[in-house]
Amino acid sequence: MKLPIPMTIWLDPPKHALEGQVLPRVIKQLTLNELCQTAQILCRVTGGAQDEKRIFVCESEHHLQVAAVPWLLSYIGVPSDWKLGQLQALRALEVLAYAFHDYEARECVSFRGLFVAQRPVGRPPVMGRARTAAERMRDMRKRRAA
Repeated sequence: MKLPIPMTIWLDPPKHALEGQVLPRVIKQLTLNELCQTAQILCRVTGGAQDEKRIFVCESEHHLQVAAVPWLLSYIGVPSDWKLGQLQALRALEVLAYAFHDYEARECVSFRGLFVAQRPVGRPPVMGRARTAAERMRDMRKRRAA
């Protein structure tokens, strides 16, 4: 797999599952350490709820958080033909970090160059770069002097 991969700009926030609500079918249950090992990156956090936190990969269109214990149970929605691999583990970490706002997952993926923003869509800039304040002031003074 070639890194960096394009980042997902708009991640849907997780929906809140209430107690007693029927949850989608779980495809795989993981911990943060297992997810990092599959993604072939170093897990940067130790201690705390890292080993208690359960990440469920489920067959769903939406991501879910259980309202009773949102910091321990995360349900990541994926298509039914999902198979665990390095790219899929990185995408799951991205969802945890930026949709669930999970501190541990964000520490694992931040400042590593794993994700890159896509190039903006639209016409290219006319001058190639924005003008500096000094250039704008010089042009304004020329206009006023004329």
